Amino acid sequence: MLEIKDINLKFGDSLGEEDYIEPLTILLDSLKKEANLNLYGRLGVKYQITHQLRMRSSLYAYSKKNISIDPKETLFVTGLPRSGTTFLFHLLGLDENHRSPLFWEIRNPFPEVNKDTFKWKNKLRRTKLEFKVMKKVIPEIDLLHEMGPELPEECLLIHPLSVRSLSYIYMANIPTYGEYLKESDFKSAFLWHKRFINFISRNEEERRWLFKDPNHLRHMKEISECYRSAKFLRVKRDPKESLASICSLTYKVRKSFSNEVSKDQIGNFMLGYWEDALIKYHQFKQENPNRVYEVNFEDLIKDPVSIIESIYKEFNFEWDSNLKNKLVKEVKNHIESNNAKKHIYSLNDFGLNEEEVEKRLSI
Repeated sequence: MLEIKDINLKFGDSLGEEDYIEPLTILLDSLKKEANLNLYGRLGVKYQITHQLRMRSSLYAYSKKNISIDPKETLFVTGLPRSGTTFLFHLLGLDENHRSPLFWEIRNPFPEVNKDTFKWKNKLRRTKLEFKVMKKVIPEIDLLHEMGPELPEECLLIHPLSVRSLSYIYMANIPTYGEYLKESDFKSAFLWHKRFINFISRNEEERRWLFKDPNHLRHMKEISECYRSAKFLRVKRDPKESLASICSLTYKVRKSFSNEVSKDQIGNFMLGYWEDALIKYHQFKQENPNRVYEVNFEDLIKDPVSIIESIYKEFNFEWDSNLKNKLVKEVKNHIESNNAKKHIYSLNDFGLNEEEVEKRLSI
């Protein structure tokens, strides 16, 4: 396993501000003492951390030479995991006025290359190979959400730039690092988030940025301090469905990387983590009611086009018939393609009961 001294020697002073040292030290220590990783896990974690720090080094070099720009418009989609946020994110992404980070941009943004060149195509091939390996190691990864090298991706995979990310929690049982994340200030995480967005859009005309991550629930204050234009969409779904699903998916991911996985530990951590996230969300919403709009999962599934139209009306976004036609067509395709997908899970499998989950997560 990596040691903090090895990383400092490898990257020297090129990692920028020292905001990474505390979370990285805690992460490495937690992985070493608590994770019980198998060979895939050890190799995978080492590769991920090294890769993300290499990206951070390159991004810091870019940011020193370029002024950080605050996007004029930003929309953040959030909600409990498995609550329909991906579906909403996908539909909103049909609007050509929206721009989201793509999977290949997040995984391999450097070196700087122009699109459609040989170097760009080579970078895309590398991302496709990484994606293929990931699917082989975690066969159920498609159940998490629709993923692909050239598809929009959520911010979960950007936050490792600050070494503050739930992605490591999904990979391994690291409760000490998990408790650190619950109390951690994510201001620096969104500083790096904005630096990354500035980089990938450096040669583009400005559009409205569309982001998505369930973890945005707990960090709206930090987001608003970094992105002054930020508006938020929350999808509300029965928490019993949401929590059971994310517990099940966490188990499926962890068993690919660990020698032993405790379902009860997953259930206990996820319940406490998302309860705390909802408390922070509710506090922000009370203080900033005009920046947050909520939609119900049942309504979104029943009539998604009307829900999108209501969102545009709420935030004064431009609405046109061409977008409506694209939405209608995409909804039909989505229903047909998802009829065959099944993900079976139960709260009881993770030491949880419906009454407790309902009580603690119905905010």
